[in-house]
Amino acid sequence: MSKQKKRKSHSAAFHHSQVLGPLGAPAPIPAMAFVSSSIPDLATIAGTDRPSFAFDKAPNVATFPTPTDLVSGSAVPGSWSVAGSVATYNPSTDYAPGAALSFQFPTTVLAQDGGSLSAFVNRNYSVAGGGGGGGGGFIDSDGDGVEDHLDADPFDPSIQ
Repeated sequence: MSKQKKRKSHSAAFHHSQVLGPLGAPAPIPAMAFVSSSIPDLATIAGTDRPSFAFDKAPNVATFPTPTDLVSGSAVPGSWSVAGSVATYNPSTDYAPGAALSFQFPTTVLAQDGGSLSAFVNRNYSVAGGGGGGGGGFIDSDGDGVEDHLDADPFDPSIQ
């Protein structure tokens, strides 16, 4: 009977896919940056519009906060979807006429690779009012007499 030697397998503490930083510590994950939104900040939108938000890498939408209607003070029911590095909020129903939407992305928002958002981002939109008939659609969320899309801060009546 011949003797066979068993090979011992080595389990390395270092995995080849792991990148090490100074002093052998794991390198930090690069931060995620906000790139743009499909609709400019402070724009007046239709209730059926769905603003989307682009980042420089794929976001983890599970870490995204729910947008808020500043008029009612409540969260807008719905869910986030992501395609590549672009996130879109899909409300359960169309946005209410006259709503003032706030999409806030704090630095606790994460990329799918675990990197955090590099800076706080806030995008605000006014939803065109019902009004019926002869046009108009003048949205003045803060009552200062300046149309929201022309107002430096459409939610603060002291700033025009």
